[in-house]
Amino acid sequence: MKMGQALSLSYILVGLMVIGIIALFIFFFITRGQEIQVRVEENEILRRQFILANVLISSPYMVQSNGLNINRGILEVNKLNELTLNPEIIKSEISYPGKDYFVKVLDLENNNKWVIGEDFEMGFKIPVGIRYSDGEIHVGSLSVVFSK
Repeated sequence: MKMGQALSLSYILVGLMVIGIIALFIFFFITRGQEIQVRVEENEILRRQFILANVLISSPYMVQSNGLNINRGILEVNKLNELTLNPEIIKSEISYPGKDYFVKVLDLENNNKWVIGEDFEMGFKIPVGIRYSDGEIHVGSLSVVFSK
């Protein structure tokens, strides 16, 4: 009888071990799938931010223009100051479907910054020129983030 009980107990333990290994594989594949999904969503958000930033560096509300031509990527300080005080100007003209966004421009030479909307930590950055009223152009960066 003892041999039969030991054999039954060993079958039960082997069965539990097999179930545990299968559960571990299932858990591994589910968490791996969720990790991939999160990365895909993060890349999609980054792609949308990059698209919007490229539109903004061509916007007549931000860039230097002479009425006929705009200088893509050269932002006017006067326009940035106006947008900082009234961010709805640009958001009413350049909207992103279903998304509210904030813009930050940073002058890398003298640490001036312009925040259109709420302040945020800059993630990706697009290089831009920042033209001051005296004609001087500084190197800067522009970043966009969507509100939560």
